[in-house]
Amino acid sequence: MDEWPSRIQLNVWGVNPDGKPDQTYILGDVDNDGIADRLAPTALTPNFFNITSPPPGSALSYKLRFNDNTLKFVMEPQGNWWLQIILFILLAVLPVLGGLFAIWTFMGSFYKVKVNKIGFKRRGRSPFGRAANRLSSLSFEDFRKPRDSNSMEMSDIGAGAVAIKRRTVLIATMEYNIDDWNIKIKIGGLGVMAQLMGKALEHQDLIWVVPCVSGIEYPIDQRAASFFPVIMGKEYEVEVQYHKVNNITYVLLDAPIFRKQSKADPYPPRMDDMESAIYYSAWNYCIAETMRRFPVDLYHINDYHGAAAPLYLLPERTIPCALSLHKSVPFFSLYASSPSFILWNVPERITSGSVSGD
Repeated sequence: MDEWPSRIQLNVWGVNPDGKPDQTYILGDVDNDGIADRLAPTALTPNFFNITSPPPGSALSYKLRFNDNTLKFVMEPQGNWWLQIILFILLAVLPVLGGLFAIWTFMGSFYKVKVNKIGFKRRGRSPFGRAANRLSSLSFEDFRKPRDSNSMEMSDIGAGAVAIKRRTVLIATMEYNIDDWNIKIKIGGLGVMAQLMGKALEHQDLIWVVPCVSGIEYPIDQRAASFFPVIMGKEYEVEVQYHKVNNITYVLLDAPIFRKQSKADPYPPRMDDMESAIYYSAWNYCIAETMRRFPVDLYHINDYHGAAAPLYLLPERTIPCALSLHKSVPFFSLYASSPSFILWNVPERITSGSVSGD
């Protein structure tokens, strides 16, 4: 089959009522001289305009012109295949380059974590200004260097006496990376920040609570005692194992309620039904029990999913918390969308009067 019609006829009167061309006046070119010829309807000689030769040079097609006064039929070459190739390349490359440029711009503007390892520089004319400036200019490397107590100046006594202590920070996310197991669950901004926090917080000891999802094989590392949250009068078992990678100790939670989610959809689909309440109740309970097992200095709450966990520690214990929201949903929407969510997630001894859905 040709890419375009190679033989055509011109019909003056059009099509008959039966759907066939009117044979009384059909024009073609019998002798290939470019002048239209008319034959009788009963003639057996093929009467066509022949267009079997391709457009010359770099042309892409023909424009057909017919002069009804001179009966002359002309084929004019049209287009340029070089322009088509350039347009094809641009359409193939520009969207990709534009997308990469947008990603590069976004990463350069927002996609970063800055860690303050020096502190805030204090300026002033107080008698202790020199010591304060000296202390603010010290880095972690200065503390690691052995210092001679005999040569230490009086202004350096306060700075040299500071001891370096690695903090233990608890993080609980449903999107996470376990690089040595090649497990990556990332669907949004929290997944991006989880990956960045794992790399940027190497100077801290991280206790990272994560739920196991369906469709992923989790190797067995270090088994631990299970958690047994009691929700709405029913006890659930959550199996626990620990997996340590460098400064990160992963606490993997394995239970049917968590396995209902998948790598592509790690979050419950709703926030106002009973299944979501059980899910987040078990999630917050397990986070609180992890705080009891490890000497945690700070609980970094990522989104509001685990915000109720510190309530389980009351009144025996309180813990410093830092809240990071990774999307535009305000924290009070937790109450607005499901006021009963909080009541299902806190111990019974503090549900009366301490927490409300207002």
